Amino acid sequence: DLGLTGGISALYPFAGANEAIAPGATFEIGVQPGDELELSVPDDFPFAPSPGEPRPDEGTEIIKVLVTTEPADFSLFTQGNLRSAADVPDSPLGELMGLVLAGQPTRDLRRRAQLAPEHDWAAFNRSFLVRRQPGHAELDASGGARSLGTLTIRAEGLEGTAREVASAEVRTRSVAGDQPWARALARADFAPQRTVEVEARRTRSVGGEPRLALEVPEPGAGTGQCLLATDESGVATWQFAQKRDAPQTRSLAPGSGTRTYRLDDAAPAPSLGGGPGTRGIVGTIGKKILQVLAFPLVDPLIGIVSETFAARWEAKHRAYGLRTFTPDAFRQPDNAAEAWGQLPGRRALLFIHGTFSRAHSAFGAMDPSTLAALHQRYDGRVFAFDHPTLSVDPRANVGHLLAQLPDDAALDLDIVAHSRGGLVARALAEEQAALSLGARRVTVGTVAFVATPNGGTALADPEHMNTLVSTYTNLLGLIPDNPFTDVLDGVLTVVKQLAVGALGGLDGLRAMDPDGAYQTALGAGTPPEGTRYCALAAAYTPEHAGLREWATRRLTQKIFGADNDLVVPTASVWEGAGTGGFPIDERHVFDAPGLSHSGFFQNEEAQRLLLEWLSPSA
Repeated sequence: DLGLTGGISALYPFAGANEAIAPGATFEIGVQPGDELELSVPDDFPFAPSPGEPRPDEGTEIIKVLVTTEPADFSLFTQGNLRSAADVPDSPLGELMGLVLAGQPTRDLRRRAQLAPEHDWAAFNRSFLVRRQPGHAELDASGGARSLGTLTIRAEGLEGTAREVASAEVRTRSVAGDQPWARALARADFAPQRTVEVEARRTRSVGGEPRLALEVPEPGAGTGQCLLATDESGVATWQFAQKRDAPQTRSLAPGSGTRTYRLDDAAPAPSLGGGPGTRGIVGTIGKKILQVLAFPLVDPLIGIVSETFAARWEAKHRAYGLRTFTPDAFRQPDNAAEAWGQLPGRRALLFIHGTFSRAHSAFGAMDPSTLAALHQRYDGRVFAFDHPTLSVDPRANVGHLLAQLPDDAALDLDIVAHSRGGLVARALAEEQAALSLGARRVTVGTVAFVATPNGGTALADPEHMNTLVSTYTNLLGLIPDNPFTDVLDGVLTVVKQLAVGALGGLDGLRAMDPDGAYQTALGAGTPPEGTRYCALAAAYTPEHAGLREWATRRLTQKIFGADNDLVVPTASVWEGAGTGGFPIDERHVFDAPGLSHSGFFQNEEAQRLLLEWLSPSA
């Protein structure tokens, strides 16, 4: 028997015996009652999976019959984990076992010399596809543990069923067509390990918010792990195992420990009412999918996932650059023409993108006619600043920009800044005393803050960073016309760090934490005389039923306690933090249904206001 885990065992004869079969006789084994051959999936299946590979739910078991004209003892080949034909001994028996392991059902193939002429051999196979019986359990609404094979699930305030399913059963939906989710996860080397489908309803027998907890085996050495939960409406949330005192650089061996993932937002999502399908990671209606994902702890290009991982990823994928921003090329991901030498001089307009983005994705939804009008006003002096947003703070971004310019350069800028990019603009305007200007001069005229966390956002607090990556995931998956590839690649980079407990090295994100050191220092700044602040903000109510329910319960009620655009509290944009320039008088707030955090630059009214506020002579 060639088993699923690579083991070789003898079914007959026993203890190395052999038995001659008379000509014309029939020989049977495993057909008598009590003597049947039973196929099953071993507990240690799969054998030595590679880091990040999905856990197989099925395998092929081979029973190979060997017949010889002379007595032969094959018992010496029985062992647990022989997987290579290259390791067998050089002998007639060894050559035959080489054929066995290579799966060749012929006696004519020879590795070297012919077998001894006085012996004759025959071998044939019977193969069986063996599937693991999926685990199935009724939920205990009081929190009792229920077994799903090697998994354990607990539910509080929920009744229903849970079952483990093959990863192939989980259908992925396209956000921009042609399965971009699958491609993004593959680029980041995420692979499904275990998938659990939960179908449940809220019960009144247990008070408090419904909760789910899934306990899974350790992923194996060299492998990181996290959980992606998707409810029946398509809303996705990232979950990470319990906190660790130090970043995880290696995992325990499979079977030597477990991890527990807790879902506090486990209430069933509202029904979509039979309406058109929505775009989400998992297109399952009426169920919650819990998908355990694994990834290698060492990226072949970036290195080990640790507190410096985001910095190394950004150095490769989010390099600094100043690009011209023209109406015919602003949507292109790269503009090879460096613009550092063109920036000093007369007043220019500078676009500064926000978290996870690049200039072409942050502002790509803008109407080319709007950018053409701005080009005409600024005589073509319109630029965009690409920069890392995860690993370095806004002051460091500005320091790099200034370091590229001649020592005696004079900058005269108006700025359009989205999200965290507004903090970069404020560093230019308010923190010149702390910057290494030398003989350089910087003049900032009008700054248009678009969804900028001037007063911070609680999602940048380490306690809520799982909600930050969940929010951006849903912005991409459930709201049409959002930039996808650039943003999601950055999100998945942060997901890896959070999964291993490496909360350091995310200074770019922490700069938005209202209680963090960067925001505290920013509150002492004052824009210089002649600098004018304008603001666009949104109090957003999602039209998507599931996202509206989750955003209201999780963001508005539990985290922000106020109106928001899914990422930034509405008032944070114009109330801000600082001794001067705030609150911003020239502002416009979009009410419900309004705009989400990433939707401003496709809105006609928002573009009209930008044209109203921006002019070299303003």
